[in-house]
Amino acid sequence: MINSLLTPSDQIKLKELNQTIIALEDLPSLIMLGADTENLSHQLQKYILKNHSEIKNFKVKENIKDKNIIQTICSKKKEYRLINIFNHKNKKEIIKFLNYSRDYIFEETLQLIFIFDNKAIKIIKQDAYDFFSRNNFFHNFTDHSYKFKQSDIKHNDELDNKISSYKSYSPKRDISQFINIGLEAFNTSKYDTALEYFEKSLKLAKDNGFLYESSISLGNIGNI
Repeated sequence: MINSLLTPSDQIKLKELNQTIIALEDLPSLIMLGADTENLSHQLQKYILKNHSEIKNFKVKENIKDKNIIQTICSKKKEYRLINIFNHKNKKEIIKFLNYSRDYIFEETLQLIFIFDNKAIKIIKQDAYDFFSRNNFFHNFTDHSYKFKQSDIKHNDELDNKISSYKSYSPKRDISQFINIGLEAFNTSKYDTALEYFEKSLKLAKDNGFLYESSISLGNIGNI
């Protein structure tokens, strides 16, 4: 079902998400997913829970008083948690606390997957960047089945910002992600997985002519 909503490039990212979940296994981890429609957010949630039985859904109540949900999770049984706050009415308040909670993830060995709407992701990057920067995997998924109406495009500057954001994309982000996963796998003696991700980072670096990143990837491969 979910593949019918996604572009081929997003389908590849979905596979990478699965690989990341498996590679990190029992390690502390933060995965952040964006979705542009409520339907896609639910389909992502359904897909992850179905394919990874170790992950449990953490439903955030609408009337929750303590907006520091990571602290709330710490007080409960330690499980791999998926938190979908795409449509939560208090998500802005929840986001405010994320920046002050990033260290809990590693101190308490938490494993968290967040699903946000794409606008919330922008807010997190601006107001909770320290939290965002600790992610092990991030991707904004787009519902390819959604039919845009003329009224959806409110201002030309919004469209210009989206185009500018697309043009400013750098594959260095993906290279860094592959290297980080490879290092996590290497440090836990999962050498086959480490080699797989170091080779991915090397290929992407070579394809884009990044000499420094190529040398880092080669050096990591040489350590295996």
